[in-house]
Amino acid sequence: MIIFFCIILSITRIGCPIKFITGISCPGCGMTRAWIYLLRGDIHLAFYYHPLFFLVPIAFLVTFLNGKFISKYRNIILLLILLAFILVYIIRMVSGDNEIVTFHPSNNIINRILRNIRR
Repeated sequence: MIIFFCIILSITRIGCPIKFITGISCPGCGMTRAWIYLLRGDIHLAFYYHPLFFLVPIAFLVTFLNGKFISKYRNIILLLILLAFILVYIIRMVSGDNEIVTFHPSNNIINRILRNIRR
């Protein structure tokens, strides 16, 4: 189901549904491109598109693995990962020279529809 949803988003050129609806990039913006570039062997571009891409498998493992250490520190580890994402998101938003993370609420779907109706 998720793959079908991603294919539809790609075909329709919607891309990120959060950015499409709100005009504002989400904290995970650039994550897919980061993994694509990592798989191509370009770690520099992977970090460029999202500097925390490597934390996703760690969060997945921490969430789904059971063990004494993991169970004891699961919430702390996940909270630190969440805080890292929030911090990086804020830095990327504030920097302003970032083409990946953007803040254009006037470019949300409702405003685009209204602009097309007025034409």
